[in-house]
Amino acid sequence: MKKKKRPFILTAVILTALILVFNLAGMNRSFCDFYTDNIYHFIADGLGFITAPIPFPLGETLMYAGAVTVIVFVLSLILLIFFHRKKGYRRFVFHYARFFVMTALVVVTLYTFNWTVSVRGTLLGQNATLDVEFTPEEMTALRNYIVEQLNRTAEEVERDESGSIIFPDQRELNESAARGLQSLSDEFPRLAGYYPPIKDAICSDVLDWMKIGGYTYPFTMETTQNKFCIRLYLPVLYAHESLHHKGYYKESEAVFLSYIGCIASDSPIVRYSGWLWMYMDVNAKMPVAEDAPMPSALVQRDLKEDYADEAARYAAESHPLECFKPEAKKAGKKGWKTQGKFIKKYDYSGGVNLILQYYKGKIY
Repeated sequence: MKKKKRPFILTAVILTALILVFNLAGMNRSFCDFYTDNIYHFIADGLGFITAPIPFPLGETLMYAGAVTVIVFVLSLILLIFFHRKKGYRRFVFHYARFFVMTALVVVTLYTFNWTVSVRGTLLGQNATLDVEFTPEEMTALRNYIVEQLNRTAEEVERDESGSIIFPDQRELNESAARGLQSLSDEFPRLAGYYPPIKDAICSDVLDWMKIGGYTYPFTMETTQNKFCIRLYLPVLYAHESLHHKGYYKESEAVFLSYIGCIASDSPIVRYSGWLWMYMDVNAKMPVAEDAPMPSALVQRDLKEDYADEAARYAAESHPLECFKPEAKKAGKKGWKTQGKFIKKYDYSGGVNLILQYYKGKIY
C-alpha cells in the first residue's frame, strides 16, 4: 500500500512545489516578462499544436466535465455520512478524492504556466503605461483619422452586384489576420510564430447572451469564439484571442494589438474589421462634435446587413438552454463587473490609451 501511495504523493509534492515557486516568482514583474518572452511560448504553442486537430473545443468540454467532477465529489462526501460503515464506498471515496486532488493540481499547474505568470508581467512586456494624458485636439485628430481610414477601406472591400460584401472563408481571413500580427513582430517579438486555429464554442448561444465574444483556455491553449458574432467582428475577435495565446493576457494590450494587427493585414476585409472596431472603441471614449466626420453610408449599410445575417444564423439553430437566458444575462453583467474590478485599469478601455500613444507623432 505504501509503495502505491509514493508516486501519488511524490507527484502531488512536485506539482505543489511548482505552483508555489512560480507564483512566488511571478510577484516579480521582470521575471514574468522573461518567462513570457523565453519560456511560455514553448508550452503554449506545444499544447495549442496538440489540441488544434481536435474538431471540438476540448477545453470547454473539460470545463463542463470539471463542473460535474466537483458536484460528484461534494455529493460523495455528503453520502459518506450515511455510508461510512461500508468499506466499498469508503474505498470509492478515497480513490475519487485522490483523482480529484491530482486533477486540481494539474489544472492549477497549467494555469500557473499558461496564465498567472504571464498576466502579471508589464504592459505589452515593455513596461508600457496607461498613465498618459492626451489633449482633446489629439483625441479628435485620432478619431477623424480612423473615420477617414474606415471609409476608405470600406471602398476597397470586394462586393457583389448588389453592393454586399463578399466574405471569404473564415479560415482564410484568420490566416490573413495572423499575418498582420506577425508583421508587427519586430516591434512586438511575441507576435512571431505559431497561431492555432480558433474553434466555435459549443455553447455559443450562452456566450452571446452573456455578451462574450470568445475565450482562451489556458489548460488546453485553445482559442474559441462565439459563432453568432457578426462576420465583420470575427477577424478582430480571432486576433484578440490569439493575442491571449501569445501571452498578452491583459485586455487593454489585446484590444490594442488586435486592432493594429488587423489593419496591417493583407486582406481588405481584415483591415476593414480592424478600423471598424477601433472606431467603435475610440468613438465611445471621447466627446464628438456635431460637425465631426462620421462613418459613411456604405459602412452603416454593411453593419445593418451583417447584424441581419447574425440574427438569421441565430434563428436558424435551436437553443435548448434559452429558458436560462435571463440568468445568463445576469451572470454576464455580474461577470463583466467583477472582471472590471479584478483587472482594474488593464481592462478593455485601456486599449484606447495605447492607441493614442501609438499614433502620437504619426498623425498628431
